[in-house]
Amino acid sequence: MPDGGTIRVNGAEVRIAGPRAAQGLGILFVTSDLEEVMALSDRIIVMAEGRIAGEFDRSKATENAVVAASAPGQERIAQEFVA
Repeated sequence: MPDGGTIRVNGAEVRIAGPRAAQGLGILFVTSDLEEVMALSDRIIVMAEGRIAGEFDRSKATENAVVAASAPGQERIAQEFVA
């Protein structure tokens, strides 16, 4: 469920972004919706308290690790999840 400041990505946006990503263009989605993150991302960057708290290759990321990285006070989680 999205928070008050975001709107879910819709099918039209995915249809536009998908082919461009396949051509090698970077597409940046900013969301707090974990379901969207896991479904749409190739690479996940988690920010907490204004800093990068975790960086994940989607093929190695787990929902638990992404959520843990977003918790304030967590050490940077990256090494085992980045390609």
